[in-house]
Amino acid sequence: MEYPKRSRHGDAGEYLMAYTFTKLFGWPCRLYGVDIGVDGETEVMDANGKSDGDIIKIQVKSFSAMQGTDFSVYVDERHIQYWKRFCLPVIVCAVDLSTEKVYWKQITATEAYATTGESKKVTFDLAKDELTAASKAALERLVLPDETKQLEPLMAELMEKSKRIEQDLHHFDYDAIESTLEHCRGMNKLISQIETIVTHFPWRLSAAGYGALWAIKQNVRITQNDADHEHAMMVNGG
Repeated sequence: MEYPKRSRHGDAGEYLMAYTFTKLFGWPCRLYGVDIGVDGETEVMDANGKSDGDIIKIQVKSFSAMQGTDFSVYVDERHIQYWKRFCLPVIVCAVDLSTEKVYWKQITATEAYATTGESKKVTFDLAKDELTAASKAALERLVLPDETKQLEPLMAELMEKSKRIEQDLHHFDYDAIESTLEHCRGMNKLISQIETIVTHFPWRLSAAGYGALWAIKQNVRITQNDADHEHAMMVNGG
């Protein structure tokens, strides 16, 4: 039986990546037996070695040697789109087998990763993107970015405000209509804040959260349209 060079390199890179994560941070790293777009995951642990279930997905690319100041890894566009849709943060790790160094880069929802061809590329700065003990804080921020800390209270406020429009309010005078429109404007502001956060950090909102956000947006739109229609009817003497 033969063990092809490509398989040897791929396996060595994955094992080295997993070893490096566990050695540097004390985090468990699980490698998948089947590669369907990600090779493994690491679980972020707190200072006491306990987990809150925060996971980072990892795709590994292994190379005999990585030279220069920048090094680009070319991947299919379908992989980029798959990673962007993930409900968890995804990083790509490039492994230099000659130096046994691991480099990492987060896949973000807003980056284009454009090239002149059909494939996409993830570019590593070999001076800045090496996985070291100093990378720990940045990796921890992936699972709970500072910008997302307001997401839960914003969603809670939006859900509370949505109770009013779910009561199928009827408008009988101008003041009531204006009050409803002002309420909708406030909800739209909250929706905009939430959407800004999840555009950059889509994994911070659950599938149920996305469903609730979509339903509330539809209710706000319908309520605004109804209130605008009633206002126009009053102005025109309808």
